Amino acid sequence: MTVTLRRMNEADLIAVANLHAASWRATYADVLSAEYLAGPVEIDRMAAWAARAPELNNGHAVGWIAEAGEQSLAGFAYVIVHDDPEYGHLLDNLHVAPGRQSKGVGRQLLGALGAELAPRGTAEGVYLWVYASNVRAQAFYQRCGATCMEEVERVTVEGRPVLAYRYGWPSVGALQTGVTSG
Repeated sequence: MTVTLRRMNEADLIAVANLHAASWRATYADVLSAEYLAGPVEIDRMAAWAARAPELNNGHAVGWIAEAGEQSLAGFAYVIVHDDPEYGHLLDNLHVAPGRQSKGVGRQLLGALGAELAPRGTAEGVYLWVYASNVRAQAFYQRCGATCMEEVERVTVEGRPVLAYRYGWPSVGALQTGVTSG
């Protein structure tokens, strides 16, 4: 699939929130309640992404958009820069539109983030959280060179405990290598 990658900006946040909600509906029926996924997820994701606009503007976060055709959002990725002194940058979101998965979009977005983070130093790590039930995402990150670093109980947006894994790369350089060789 041919996609165009570009930096995320404030004008993208509504489309990003909509794709985020759609992705959660398609992936997290076993983690989030049917009631939440049927309605509040959209309002919740809109509010969450509206709150992130300052992060994009002040350099605390970077995001990338993958477009297929004119303004058709194929996916997005979002990293909080220098999030954790031990684990590094937090890949807080990577979502590919249902129906566009397994076509290289996620890998391209990871590559763009790696290239964006490299000038800030390639030695700092990159990590993310994946729910234990999301085996498809775990397999994707493993193919891209990430390893499971730990298993913990996290709390969902609804306040329910759920098992999650911290996946990551020991450095931005390792992320770049994993994306190109995996």
